[in-house]
Amino acid sequence: MRVPYDLPFELFTEILSYSIQDNARPSDVLAVNSAFYDVGAALLYARLRFRSVQQLSLFASSTGPVPVTPRSIELTLSGGEAAFTVFRDLEQAFRRCSNAIHSSESPDKIGCSLPLALESLSLRLNSHSSNPYLHYVYKALRLVK
Repeated sequence: MRVPYDLPFELFTEILSYSIQDNARPSDVLAVNSAFYDVGAALLYARLRFRSVQQLSLFASSTGPVPVTPRSIELTLSGGEAAFTVFRDLEQAFRRCSNAIHSSESPDKIGCSLPLALESLSLRLNSHSSNPYLHYVYKALRLVK
């Protein structure tokens, strides 16, 4: 892949990482050209960050490939946003990442849900003590190590 503007790859990666970090619409950066997309998508998926239940739900229900193994997943639902289905969506997101990783290794492992090895998992949520779907907490968290 040819890096734009003849920049060293490491410098291009740093600049791209900075431009998609905390960007409300990282797709705008990824749409610049194929080099931005290829490198930027890998950076974006390596550090998944969800700021709303809707973001998590959309990621969990998507069927597109996850290009790299996520190293960290962060879910921050501040400001009173609560949904009883958040752990069901989190479980589906973990399965999507795990299935993509393992199915790329071997076609006969499609559908497996081995624990997803993460460097960090950060969950900042509202209280779920009255959540009628508490069993999803266990179902989701058993999929990561």
